[in-house]
Amino acid sequence: MNFLNTVFLYGLPLMALPVVVHLLARRRRKVIPWGAMQFLAQANPKARRSWRLKDLFLLLLRILVIACFVFALARPLVPAAWLGGHDTRDLIVVMDHSMSTQWDFGGETVHERQVELLDELLAEYEETDYIRCLQVKEAAAWLTEAPLKANPETKARVREHLTVTQGPNWTHSDHLAALEMAWTADPATPNAVRQVVLITDGQREGWDLEQTARWRAISERVEAFPSGSELRVLRVPWDDGETRDNLTVTALRAGREVVALGEPVALRATIQHFGETASSSRVVRWHLGDEMLGMATVPPLSPGASTTVALEHPIDSVGRHRFRVTLESGDGLAIDDQGEVLVQVAQGLPVLVVASVRDQDRATRYLQAALGSFEEAHEGVFHGTMIAPDELAGIRLADYRAIIITQVAASMLGSMGELETFVREGGGLWLAPGPETEVNLFNALFRTTAALAPASLAQGPPIEQASEPEWVSPPIQQHPATILLADTERLDLDELQLRRHHSFQKPLPGDLSVLLRTHEGEPLVVERAIEKGRVITQGFPLGQSWSNLPALQIYVALVYEWLWYLAEPGLPRLNLGRRESYEWQVDHRPPIESAVEQTPDGRERALTLLDTGIHHRSVRMSGPLQPGHHLVTVSQGGEMVRTTEFLVAREPAESNLAQIQGDTEDQLRSFGITFDQEEARSRRNQPDGETRQESLWFWLLMGMLVFLIGESALASSIARHRQLTKQGVRHTPITR
Repeated sequence: MNFLNTVFLYGLPLMALPVVVHLLARRRRKVIPWGAMQFLAQANPKARRSWRLKDLFLLLLRILVIACFVFALARPLVPAAWLGGHDTRDLIVVMDHSMSTQWDFGGETVHERQVELLDELLAEYEETDYIRCLQVKEAAAWLTEAPLKANPETKARVREHLTVTQGPNWTHSDHLAALEMAWTADPATPNAVRQVVLITDGQREGWDLEQTARWRAISERVEAFPSGSELRVLRVPWDDGETRDNLTVTALRAGREVVALGEPVALRATIQHFGETASSSRVVRWHLGDEMLGMATVPPLSPGASTTVALEHPIDSVGRHRFRVTLESGDGLAIDDQGEVLVQVAQGLPVLVVASVRDQDRATRYLQAALGSFEEAHEGVFHGTMIAPDELAGIRLADYRAIIITQVAASMLGSMGELETFVREGGGLWLAPGPETEVNLFNALFRTTAALAPASLAQGPPIEQASEPEWVSPPIQQHPATILLADTERLDLDELQLRRHHSFQKPLPGDLSVLLRTHEGEPLVVERAIEKGRVITQGFPLGQSWSNLPALQIYVALVYEWLWYLAEPGLPRLNLGRRESYEWQVDHRPPIESAVEQTPDGRERALTLLDTGIHHRSVRMSGPLQPGHHLVTVSQGGEMVRTTEFLVAREPAESNLAQIQGDTEDQLRSFGITFDQEEARSRRNQPDGETRQESLWFWLLMGMLVFLIGESALASSIARHRQLTKQGVRHTPITR
């Protein structure tokens, strides 16, 4: 009872009113002896005793009527279980359906053991309770969001929902997000006790305990739930006395997602051992689609150790190809013994070259030799188109993946806006000013007007090496555009000599990367990202007048590597992590009508199309993404259909089956979580444990009504009986 209700207890002295009235009714009267009355007084002593008992009982009923009324106003509280068995319970089952639950114990999976725990749990609930369920896969999702009565039909429905699986499941459970969803659900009834039960394999991964603020918020919800609450975790027992091997393919990567026709694809698979004892040597098999490419041996690994196996394989057909590696591990979790990666073999990626008509530096000829040809019939990986600076204004830049500018002219000023839009929407720009370039014009166009160049060229004439040429230092910085170039054992970048070069104005902006430097540390080539696109600026031309670059083997590799790097943002991503976002830019022509995704588990969902520029619309998906193979289809113009695909890698940590224990378990208990059945029962039975209480006001009012009816009936009965008795005395004849 709260303070306001206790005020009504001051009305308890009113219980004395019936006693006072009773005593006043029995006040002494003057007695006049009359001999004949002695015989009447002794005539029926049993009747007089009966009257006294009835009077006392009537007095008690009147006192109880007043007491019930006063206590009903005060609303006393008692444990709810006193009023009829147990509280109404609102059960929310959260079923962990992550990849690790597919571990096979030799005929029975963890998931099947979870179902057994589910059966035991549902048996505790009666038809007065409510049930609903969440399933945790790539994200938490309601299977039965509306609370349903816990009758046999509902239990069977819940069990069916939580036992059916659809295909391979590489997902990673987010327990924190699932519990947040469960605790924000509306109550089944105003007075129902909220019980959230997570059925899991007990894996340590997936709890996000570093999110302390979110866990504290859940703990506060548990404590503040108005009608009582419980947060419980049921774990599948793993202790079967066996020592487990647990080898897994944690990653399969390609050196580059997009390669040229006939170019070897460099594959690298990482194998890690999450088991408890050293493993024996195993075999891995490489596959391209359904074709087996070869085998490799994985050496014995100690617990926690990892190793890599590699393969290089050329592809002789244009398109997308899926490489797969499988490991013969023999452990109970076969689903993580494989890895996949998508590689695209490209042909004819359009590149625009803006060059001088006179081309005194012969840069255009060297580019033509590196790319293969500028002819439309050429079937190389890059298809180059050459134009003069004056022609740039009439070109639709969105038709190209990358643009190389070796000569600038004042006539390009009107195209700077379109060029900036091209880069910001994902295009690549390579600025390699030729020997005829004017520094002031270059800076005005690409720094002042459009802010495209990563840095301004220094004023004044180029730096010349009078006595001996300047040597170029192999790149030390780990950058995607220079990884291959840094291999001086295969390529001759260390033989690159400069006779003349532009320097960059100091200080350099802090958001750029330096790709090449001189031996003295002077920046020669710089790069930076501008929104979705990339820009490379170099201080020397691509021809032969200022350096020996065209005469080196590195020339073709440099052109290809940097064009790949520049074109990459405009190409659809093929291999993503679970928490990455996916975006596919599609040309407006013809108009886009719809986009549909087919998920790894076979479902289809409509996607939203967004305008992302003048020339493109985008299909976007934000993480977390479901691991596995995704297919996206876009319809255009009523008939034409365009399709793309991508792979989402699973979380490597999901293969680590280490269990919740020690400090991790204590930390979860501090957030109000109880583990397993026995611990939950022990907590409920603690003498100082909080028990939901319920007011007795309704039952007191019912009691008052019953006592009032009983009092009225008894008073009427007594009055009627006494009246009949008096009449019998009045008409009784006196005998002598």
